[in-house]
Amino acid sequence: MIVFRVAGTVTSSNRSSVSHAFLIAGPAAAAPSLGATVRLAEVIGALTYALDLTEGQRPGHTLRTTLIAMRLAEQQGLDGEALGALYYAALLKDSGCSSNAARMAALGRSVEPEDRGGPRNCHDVTAYPAMGLLAASCSTHSILVDISNPEKPFRIDALADTNNYQGRHTAAFSNDGKKLIQTDEWGGGTGPMCQASSMIELGGNTVISLDAKKQQTQRAYFKLPSAQSAEENCVAHNGGIIPVPGRDLYVQGWYQGGVNIMDFTDPDKAFEIAYFDRGAIDPPKPVDVPSAASAAAANVRGGGNVIGGSWGAYYWNGLIFSSEMDRGLDILELTPSAQLSANEIAAAKLVVYNEFNPQSQPKYSWPPAFVVVRSYLDQLVRNGGLAADRTTAIAQALDVAEMKSGLARGSALSALALQVDKDAAGNITAVHAEYLPDTKSGTEGANKVKVKGAIHWLPVHASQAAEVRMYDRLFSDPQPDAGSKDYLELLTPNSKRVLNAFVEASLADAQPDDKFQFERMGYFVADRKDHTAARPVFNLAVTLKDSWGK
Repeated sequence: MIVFRVAGTVTSSNRSSVSHAFLIAGPAAAAPSLGATVRLAEVIGALTYALDLTEGQRPGHTLRTTLIAMRLAEQQGLDGEALGALYYAALLKDSGCSSNAARMAALGRSVEPEDRGGPRNCHDVTAYPAMGLLAASCSTHSILVDISNPEKPFRIDALADTNNYQGRHTAAFSNDGKKLIQTDEWGGGTGPMCQASSMIELGGNTVISLDAKKQQTQRAYFKLPSAQSAEENCVAHNGGIIPVPGRDLYVQGWYQGGVNIMDFTDPDKAFEIAYFDRGAIDPPKPVDVPSAASAAAANVRGGGNVIGGSWGAYYWNGLIFSSEMDRGLDILELTPSAQLSANEIAAAKLVVYNEFNPQSQPKYSWPPAFVVVRSYLDQLVRNGGLAADRTTAIAQALDVAEMKSGLARGSALSALALQVDKDAAGNITAVHAEYLPDTKSGTEGANKVKVKGAIHWLPVHASQAAEVRMYDRLFSDPQPDAGSKDYLELLTPNSKRVLNAFVEASLADAQPDDKFQFERMGYFVADRKDHTAARPVFNLAVTLKDSWGK
């Protein structure tokens, strides 16, 4: 099913080949004699040919791309040290790629160091500042780092699956920070790794869950469900989160496999909900291609086929932008389907970006809106969370409430909120309500709406997970050792309780020993030892009511 519409395509033109000869100034020099000085640029330039071979590139590829970089820099007015730094950066741009780093490093040492089995050469990192977390995609490990104090980061956990999943390209977090994706660019993006015979454990995504202590557990593999041809370079590559409330959706490029959207809300059952695929650039090879020609093509990058497809795909203010390496820029728009409702698409558009860096992931929140409520209702219908007659009644009540205004709308929503949604097990799954900011205490509108009581709540998607430690008296008797009393029998069994709670998101910025009042609970202090931005910890200091005499 294709659920994208191409809004427009920009194709590239006027391409021409560039010789690397321009990189070397002056006439060709004779071989240096013993004791002659060899410039660093000459040494690195020679080593780039070895790098080209490991990548399957044509000889001189790195030098040609360096020339292009230098020409662009000159047009931008760079000179002096900046131009020199760019020159070396362009020459070495692929030397740290995880598929080559170990081999390139081996060129400079005579003895192979002992393999201790730890993480080796990381390709990329993705930070989630709001959660104080960073995920590193390394050739052998998925590494999770605490960056709540950016000046003192420390590793929390490292997950390895060296037999299959390599986790070596790109990472992304779920919006609540409880799940993590690692993508695997098996073969470096130049080979057809999405064929029917390609294993699912390599060249796709792995979904990882994070527990309360941020320890990683590998849950499921995901790969394109539709097999691609032998002419298409295809493997998991760059992408980002789509902000649909109540769901974890990831859009990404798969080179010639196109663009697809993965739903990983259930970490054990990731599945595709949408895709856009241009098809292969090269047609299938005829069956009578001479064997000598086939063998020669096997030694050429891409097996003799054109390398192209979606390098990456990102959601931005209602549209998906994909850079197509060979055919230009694709701008795609989501359209409703059985797997994605119009309400969910509209709710995602409520998240407005001013800037976007996929490797510094933002935390999403949604304003109070009917489409957000209806998104959750659509998900209940799709997943069979409620009986059909119940979801129909809720939808009708929402329609009636939306047509009203002012106090009438508030009253209608209040009546609907009393009819909470429950799943098959009887657990409350949703409460429908409307935020009325002009009725806040202390404002002129505080008396517009008469309520019987007040409920203090936080939306989970816009709050911060925290550990709250509740303390009571150690003994149930004020004088546990008086007379013949046995103080051990008077110990309070629940003198300390640890709660997993949600607090205002701003409390992630709290410093150790900062003090706060939690409404209807008491006064709390941020723990001086265990409190971090990624995992705030608050200790009860003073209760609001003393029940000692009861």
